[in-house]
Amino acid sequence: MTDLRDDEDFAALLAAAGDVPVVIDFWAPWCVPCKTMTPLAEALAVDFAESTHFVKVDIDAAPELAARFGVRGVPTFLRLENGSETARLTGLTTRTRLAALFEGDAA
Repeated sequence: MTDLRDDEDFAALLAAAGDVPVVIDFWAPWCVPCKTMTPLAEALAVDFAESTHFVKVDIDAAPELAARFGVRGVPTFLRLENGSETARLTGLTTRTRLAALFEGDAA
């Protein structure tokens, strides 16, 4: 699991990811729903480690990245394929919906 801090980190991630999808977890240390979702997201990251990169972005430490992706609430989970957003989930969600995001089946 990687923590992104800025556009440089993000560019390096995309270069390293290549054709592999990326799931980004935008969170904040003060966010109670984020703390609830963290164990679930991290478990799914392990389950999908061979097919999906998983990274976390602390919106307080990297506000530019949060703004770049239009994150207005946390937690927000994004799926990127070839650098473009293909799915988004915001707020508390179920394991099934979050797993679908990792699998590429979320809308």
